[in-house]
Amino acid sequence: MARSDTLRSDIARLEATEAGLRRDLARQEEAAAKARATATTKRQDAERTRSESTRRTALRSAGEQDKKLVAAEKKIGEIKTKLATNSKAQMDKHRSLTAAERSERQAADRDEQRRRRDEKAHAREVARLSRPTVRYVEVRAPEPEPLRVLYVTANPEAEDSTTVGPDGSITTISRYLRLDREVREVQQTLRGAKYRDLVTVEHRPAATAEDLIDALNDVRPHLVHFSGHGWTGGIVFDNGDLDDPQDHPVEFDLLAQVLAATSTPPQVLVLNSCETLHGADLLLPAIPVVIAMADTIDDTAAIVFARRFYAAIASAQPVGIALAQAQAAMRLTTPEDADLPQVAVRDDVDADEVVLVRPPGATPAAEPSLLLLQEQGLSPLAVALLRHVQSLEADEGFAGVLSSDAAAAAVEATTPRAVKIELKRLLWDGYLAASDQAEDLDGGFDLVEPHLTTRGVAAVASRT
Repeated sequence: MARSDTLRSDIARLEATEAGLRRDLARQEEAAAKARATATTKRQDAERTRSESTRRTALRSAGEQDKKLVAAEKKIGEIKTKLATNSKAQMDKHRSLTAAERSERQAADRDEQRRRRDEKAHAREVARLSRPTVRYVEVRAPEPEPLRVLYVTANPEAEDSTTVGPDGSITTISRYLRLDREVREVQQTLRGAKYRDLVTVEHRPAATAEDLIDALNDVRPHLVHFSGHGWTGGIVFDNGDLDDPQDHPVEFDLLAQVLAATSTPPQVLVLNSCETLHGADLLLPAIPVVIAMADTIDDTAAIVFARRFYAAIASAQPVGIALAQAQAAMRLTTPEDADLPQVAVRDDVDADEVVLVRPPGATPAAEPSLLLLQEQGLSPLAVALLRHVQSLEADEGFAGVLSSDAAAAAVEATTPRAVKIELKRLLWDGYLAASDQAEDLDGGFDLVEPHLTTRGVAAVASRT
């Protein structure tokens, strides 16, 4: 039974009690009036009679009526006290009923909003399945450089929680997520980790969606972590307004496009936010490994998860093992939340084989479905392009200009756009060099006098 129904029953019971008390009050007031009138009449009879015995009888009768009057007035006082108590109780119940009805309306509104968000998410999923939106990227082997973690946090608005006490009183508490503590504990944990020098964390607090795009360009992260509010349809960024900070929700399909819009997409995405596991299928085309929460998670559980997960990552544990260690730590502190963090991966990826930190001298795992190429972590397309440029250098008839269209045809690539992305990455990472480069309005890309650097020659030689 809802609290409002219970309160209505209490009010009906109090009103019935009030009606009974008012009936008793009327009876007692009538008895008091009758006793008062009778006593007055008897005293008047005593004054008029000349018979002593008649006078004494009249006065005795008047005294008896006085006693009845006193008893009736005492009961009248008791009834009025009960009526006052009843009236106060009714007022308190009516106030509690108003608050309970408001709380139930708000809960119903939240349920309706959740239902609508779920319907929208379902519609977006149907639309996604009908057309591809982002390209797949390959899971690269751990590179000899430090693991770059982009730690994004956003908490623009406090979260209100309302409780109704047994007496009907309402208490509203506003609080922000303890994201600062989470980041601090993760950083302290990493400072004590075995391979702390092989992990770098770039923190972006109060992050906007544009901050994420800028950080993807500036940091080139291998792992992106988001902590803040989330729901079944996406995550919540800051709007960037200093005077009026508000939520800026970003849905999962748009987040996938943002994460894929880089030549070096992250390998792992961690969403330390409520109910974000619902978006895993939308995110996997852009990110091979997604760790997210199956339901709502509180601050303590979120902090324990983050601290233990990155402690394991910085100890060169695979992603799947790091998640298992975090869940085990959560069972020691917040056992009810231990199963909330879950991992979702593509069909050709095993989370227990994804190692993000490789100690010096370690040999990478040789699972071909996960680590497509070893050492420099180059994709098959990148190696094919390096070999193509090497063959062009040996061709005396080469005009000195390499276009993305011609290269796509030569290496049998899927699209010139994919070739353009790989060529830019090879230039960026120092495998290729050129005297000039150009990009036209139609998306074409040319390299003038391209040639392999020493690093590029070594990469090709290691694969022959």
